[in-house]
Amino acid sequence: MDCVTPRVTIMIPTYNQANVLGMAIETALAQDYPHLEVVVADDASTDDTPALVAAYLRDPRLKYRRNERNLGRVGNYRKTLYDDATGDWALNLDGDDYLSDSTFISRAVAQVMARRAVVMVVAGVRTSDSLLPEEAFDPASATWDAHQGETFFFNWKLSTKVPHLATMYNRRLATSIGFYDNDVLYADCESLRRLCLHGVVLMHNQVAGVWRCHSNNASHGLQPDQHLANLDMILSPYRYARERGLDPVKLERWRDANLGEYIQRYIHRCIESQRLDYAAGFLDKLRVQQPAIFYSVLPRLIGDGRAIFKVLLLTVGGNQLMEWAITSWHRRSSQAIAP
Repeated sequence: MDCVTPRVTIMIPTYNQANVLGMAIETALAQDYPHLEVVVADDASTDDTPALVAAYLRDPRLKYRRNERNLGRVGNYRKTLYDDATGDWALNLDGDDYLSDSTFISRAVAQVMARRAVVMVVAGVRTSDSLLPEEAFDPASATWDAHQGETFFFNWKLSTKVPHLATMYNRRLATSIGFYDNDVLYADCESLRRLCLHGVVLMHNQVAGVWRCHSNNASHGLQPDQHLANLDMILSPYRYARERGLDPVKLERWRDANLGEYIQRYIHRCIESQRLDYAAGFLDKLRVQQPAIFYSVLPRLIGDGRAIFKVLLLTVGGNQLMEWAITSWHRRSSQAIAP
C-alpha cells in the first residue's frame, strides 16, 4: 500500500439529478471510514444542482466541481478520476444511485490492508425496482472471496455482476492504464476488465448500494450505433489481455462467447421493445463493419428459437401479447431465484 491509512475518494458524477442527488451525497458522507473525500462532479447541470450541493458543503470532506461545458457521462468520469480525486482508492457513485451500507468502505479497506496485491473490491447491489426482497446486511455472514485476476477475467461473462457503484478500485493503477478512456456505454466494465488483470479481486457477498433503474439509464438505450461501439467493452480487454501474454486460444473463446451473448441479448431487447428496425440496422452495420464477428454469431442467432418466437408473438398478437409474455417470463424467472 502507498500509505498506512489509505485515503478513499467517492466520486459522484451528476447531470440534472437534483431531485435524487441528495441521497447519493448523504449516503456517501455517512460512510464511517475516517480518511474519506467525496467529490460531486457537476457536468454543467441546468437544474438546481448547485443550490442543492451548497447545503452540504459545510462538511469539509465534500468537494464540488462544476464543468464549464458538458463533457458527457464518461468524460465526466474521467475528469473526476484524474483531476479531482486524491484518494489511493476510488469508488464511483452516479448521482442517481446511493449506498445502503455505511460500513462498506471501512470494511473493504480493512480487507485490502490485510491482503496482498488487491486491485479491486466488488460488492453487491440491488435495483430500486427489484422484484426480489431487499437483502439485509448481516455482518455475521459476510464473506470476502479472493480471486486471481486472470481467473476472474476468464470467468467474467455478461451475466457476471461487477456493479460500478459497489466497486472500490486502486485509483493510481486505474489512471496508469487509461481508465475511462473508452467512451462507450459500458465504459466501467471495459476499464475494470483490464484492471483486474493486474492483481487480486475481492468479491464481497453483501449488498453495498442501490442502482436506480429508470428509462434515463445509459444502458437502457437501444441505438444501434451505440451498441456497435459498445462491443469494445469486450474487444478492448481482449486486446489488452493478449498484449499481457494471456493464452490466445482461451482468449478467443472468451471473446467469442461474450460477443455472442451480448449481441443475442441486444437483439432480444430490440424485439421486446418492438424495434425490429434497430435489430436489423445493427446486424446490417455489424456485417459491413465487423464481418468476422457477424458471421461468427450468425449461427447462434439463427438457432435462437426464443427470439423467433418473440417475433411471432409480436406479429400475431401485437404489443399486448408481447407485453403479457415478457411479464410472464420475468415473473417465472424471479420465482425461480427467490429464496
